[in-house]
Amino acid sequence: MLIKNFQAETVSAALGKVKKELGSDAVILKTSPVDVKDRLSRRPKRYFQVTACVDDGTLPVKKQKSTEAAKPQNNDIANTPNELKAMLRGIQNDVRKLLSQSGPVEVAPALSDGSGQLRTRLDRLGFDGDYSNDVIARLQETDLDFSDARAVNASLLKEISDDLTDAHEIKQFAGKATLVALVGPPGSGKSSLAAKLASHFVARRKSKVKLVTLDDFKPGSKHEVERYASLLNVDFADSSFVENSKSDEGVVLIDTAGIPVGSFEERDELRERLERIGVDEIHLVLPSFCRWCDISQWYDFFEYMAPTAVAFTFMDQTSSYASALNLCLTRGIQLSYFSAGRTSAKDLETADAKSLLAKALGSTGGSE
Repeated sequence: MLIKNFQAETVSAALGKVKKELGSDAVILKTSPVDVKDRLSRRPKRYFQVTACVDDGTLPVKKQKSTEAAKPQNNDIANTPNELKAMLRGIQNDVRKLLSQSGPVEVAPALSDGSGQLRTRLDRLGFDGDYSNDVIARLQETDLDFSDARAVNASLLKEISDDLTDAHEIKQFAGKATLVALVGPPGSGKSSLAAKLASHFVARRKSKVKLVTLDDFKPGSKHEVERYASLLNVDFADSSFVENSKSDEGVVLIDTAGIPVGSFEERDELRERLERIGVDEIHLVLPSFCRWCDISQWYDFFEYMAPTAVAFTFMDQTSSYASALNLCLTRGIQLSYFSAGRTSAKDLETADAKSLLAKALGSTGGSE
């Protein structure tokens, strides 16, 4: 039997390599994420590894002492190539079924008992695979009955809640302005979030606010932020004099240009500029509807800027919240604010990870 590993940026691409090299008779044994260091960025890049096998003619054939077919002495062991193939194909079908439901998973945990069903559920909800294994292992150490859906959901909610970080709100100081920069990829909703935060501090906190834009790239960005400032009746500043215009109180909200993942020079220049300005907090703004693999890649890229917390936008455009929760559970990151895709300031709320977890687990009703 020939067993080989294949790596690609997606599971489907890796499966394509399997079919091309080993043929359609190849049996998929395992698929799992693999982090490989990039020599240029010096940061790991996520790949997916598929382990597959195929009969290359080396499987032994049991010799017959008589014309009658010999009966297997152990019903748990396949004694002929055909039996082994049938057994491997059964595993292959199980794996394909799991892959059609969710992202990359390990075969063994998902094919076990009731805890395997829980792992499948967490995968479908979008929780990080390694974290799912860890939390299930902790639950297995208790006397939890995995056939009791309500008990499993309650235990899971408590176990994960204990791992979540507290929310981070923008801090204010008497007699000193708090300079807050919003950074993130293009289209993540930074400008809208800046306007909502400005409305929040003006209306609810009765604080002095200044809106600033450093975005010289997106057409109309300056006028958009300036219009927000005019509607809210707050001060406005652009990139031409922001470094010499610190306020003595209140909050200064700084909108920045979106930086695509991989644009290291733009990111590094923005970090240096924010250091010169002397910002107190950096909030990474990410869209909540994206997959965990994208959220993870974005955070790894912007981690160099040492974000204080992460804010999630477009919360009304997804019913799966695991991508936001994964940052807390796997990186220990604090979440700051949630907002919807609308421009109304009413949809801005302080991030509540535990409430978000209840929504995520409740989306399946705990009945699986």
